[in-house]
Amino acid sequence: MGRDRLARYSLTSPENDAAVELGLAGGAWFRSSIPRKRMKELMRRSDFPALRDTAIWFGLIVGFASLGIAFWGTWQAVPFLAAYGVLHEEVKRDCAPAYPSMWAAYKEIVSAVLRQLRDQEYYIRRDLLPGAAPYNEPVSLADGRALPLARAVAA
Repeated sequence: MGRDRLARYSLTSPENDAAVELGLAGGAWFRSSIPRKRMKELMRRSDFPALRDTAIWFGLIVGFASLGIAFWGTWQAVPFLAAYGVLHEEVKRDCAPAYPSMWAAYKEIVSAVLRQLRDQEYYIRRDLLPGAAPYNEPVSLADGRALPLARAVAA
């Protein structure tokens, strides 16, 4: 955004004066048509719906698996086992992906940190998960070199 565009969002800009004239500057421009008491009822938090839905979900999985086992060896088991497979796949898709053990992660981190301590031009760079944003970048020195992250924290 340019400076002139950012200046329009100032409290002393002409857009602010226009908003005051239209009655949009105060907090009274929006009032819900729902009464306050009913709004509080709707906003009340509860774990019951999630627990109920989870119990139904796993109950269906166990039920279809049980019926599939009960009719094992006949064609009547096919629809139950198919329904079980669909529900089981949905549960697997909703779960977090499997990662290596903590010991494997510690071995990887320790070796990277030791290399970082030996080589000042090296810093830890890992591939991010899809949708994740980087939370740190190496610090640039005045001569254009990148300072490793561990040295940047100490500096």
